[in-house]
Amino acid sequence: GGVTGGGQTLLSILTNNVGTTRINNNITTANTINFQDAVAVTGNSIITNSGANAITFASNVDGPGGLDIRNSDTVTFSGTVGATTRLASLITNAGGTTVFTGNVSTVSTVTIADALQLAGNVILDSTNGPISLQTVTSTGGSSRAFTINNAGITTLNGSLGAGGGTNPLASFITNAGGSTIWNVPGGGSINTSNGVVTLGESLTLFSDLFINAGSGNITFSNTVGGAFALAANSDGLTRFNSTVNIASLTIDLFAGGNTAPTERTELNGNVTVSGGATFNDAVVLTNAVTINGGSSAVFFGQTVDSDGTPRNLT
Repeated sequence: GGVTGGGQTLLSILTNNVGTTRINNNITTANTINFQDAVAVTGNSIITNSGANAITFASNVDGPGGLDIRNSDTVTFSGTVGATTRLASLITNAGGTTVFTGNVSTVSTVTIADALQLAGNVILDSTNGPISLQTVTSTGGSSRAFTINNAGITTLNGSLGAGGGTNPLASFITNAGGSTIWNVPGGGSINTSNGVVTLGESLTLFSDLFINAGSGNITFSNTVGGAFALAANSDGLTRFNSTVNIASLTIDLFAGGNTAPTERTELNGNVTVSGGATFNDAVVLTNAVTINGGSSAVFFGQTVDSDGTPRNLT
């Protein structure tokens, strides 16, 4: 149960691909760390690489301990994290890149303070949260599906599927039961390659958000609030299942594009905006709706209809 490299920093660590490595305390090295076998984190552990060198987990990583990784290079999880036993928590520091290939399951905190790349479709699941992420992109030449299941607070501090010449996400989904905070300095975006964007929990904007799903549907299953702007672009369905109370709302930012019948916005709750609202899609009311633009304009570029049942629009 002692500290590996605690008295003097190890040069590197390499294990073979047979058996299981158990980590019960802290590890410090100057060069690469490469776990080719399965890893069981049995106690809360800090793994520190003092040089700019990679850390690789080539197989599954299980708990019940928590894992804190401090490294300015790439940390790669090639297997499933929490496949049999959830990690207590997972933390990486800023300054490098973290790569997930399989699903990640924890009991509590997930903090990925560096850029996150998805090398496979990933479900990030925390029983209690919180979850905090920076930028998230697909890697390996394909778009990747990303799902977050969390009963606590999920904070998104960077754009998803944008920039750097990498692929957008295949889809992005958050479950119901917690809350999502969008807090990208200067504003940011969520981008999919014609895949769905579903925000299943309440969304609070602490910065401007642009969602571009191509032909994929965009769904806000719960409330949307905050003193910032939301723009959503989909050649399919954009649906608000609950109330919206934000600075401004723009639907179909690229107006004049697809005018197919599938391109529409459904409103099921009231909309309050201090800086105006623009609906360039056809609008369908699925409930009685009040749109309050304050002293700013509310613009409808296409038809406004009900879902077959007469609805009041105020």
